[in-house]
Amino acid sequence: MIMQVNDQLKAHTESSELQYVLLSNGTFSGMCGFFIIMMSSATGDLLGTHDYLPNWAFVIGGGNLALYGCILYVIASLKPIPRIWVMISLVLDICWVLGSIAIATLYHTSLSQTAPVLIVAIAFVVAGFAYLQWKYLSQSA
Repeated sequence: MIMQVNDQLKAHTESSELQYVLLSNGTFSGMCGFFIIMMSSATGDLLGTHDYLPNWAFVIGGGNLALYGCILYVIASLKPIPRIWVMISLVLDICWVLGSIAIATLYHTSLSQTAPVLIVAIAFVVAGFAYLQWKYLSQSA
């Protein structure tokens, strides 16, 4: 009986930690997405892409990022949190990190001096969320 209660408490704590990570990731993604939408022209200037990437591309990208943030909120609100959706989120975050590193590396000469630093810094935050999702997902297995 006591072991059963301990297992339930452990599962609840891990679920709460995973929920917190998903909500944090959703907040970060949503805020970045809304910033990109609202400041699409300034984002192009900051990244140095205003000459060859139109503002509407940033609006679409920011919209997708904000939508991803909302989806993470929905996933975090489900009880229990479906492992498959957390794994999909984890894969998407890893793809974001790898894509960001590729863009910062391959296109650094086409971007502003600030852009690679900003891109890698955001990728570092996303990698942190991916690690925490993986950690809490593996603990609950």
